[in-house]
Amino acid sequence: MKHQKKAWHPSKKAFKYTMLKMEIIGTNSENHAEREFLTLLFLPRAYQISYTKTRGYLLYGPPGTGKSSFISALASHFGYGISILSLNEKCLNDSSVNYLINNASSKTFILLEDIDAAFVSRETSEKSDSTTDTSPSITLSGLLNAIDGVASSEERIIFMTTNYKDRLDSALIRPGRIDFEAYFGHCTPEMVEKMFKRFYENVSDELVEKFVEVTSELGKTFSPAELQRHLIFYKNDPQEAIDNVSII
Repeated sequence: MKHQKKAWHPSKKAFKYTMLKMEIIGTNSENHAEREFLTLLFLPRAYQISYTKTRGYLLYGPPGTGKSSFISALASHFGYGISILSLNEKCLNDSSVNYLINNASSKTFILLEDIDAAFVSRETSEKSDSTTDTSPSITLSGLLNAIDGVASSEERIIFMTTNYKDRLDSALIRPGRIDFEAYFGHCTPEMVEKMFKRFYENVSDELVEKFVEVTSELGKTFSPAELQRHLIFYKNDPQEAIDNVSII
């Protein structure tokens, strides 16, 4: 009888930890998207998904909202490696991309970062100036063939990130290639509160409420990365972070 590798599932503690990480860096917790995403990613039996099916995930949203950081946190916590593939490298072609994707180590996240920089929708391409050569070194069909050949039995999972989802060709993100999409947005008051508390241990509730209030009154959006930079700069004094909030 052929030995079958036992499927691995995270503990409840690990699952809750990762849920918290995702909530902090920018997903919409109000519609429980993070629970849906993580259940689909790590508990395929709950959805009766076979391990022979390729699993792919699209994270999209403005720059600095934590898309790549979240993938790194997932990989680190659950013991996966990350293979980052920059598709706009001119040295790549269809054959090399297919080899790299399908020969990645087991238990690996294959990250196609900023995929909009390499592939845009066919409609956008047709509208662009035909005199300008912006052709990538690899073709869309070549990438699709490589993605479709990934074996989930080897515990390889594909992630794509983009700042501009609307620029992507529909064939790249259709159901069957992308199982779930998660939007990473700008900071909400809840995220501001949690990040402020995590930067300043034992900070008073009064200062927390004040910081949330003054950031809400800025009249502009800002990313978790921008907020983190501000808090790091004033890491020794929460009151200074409040007084100088206008420079976020």
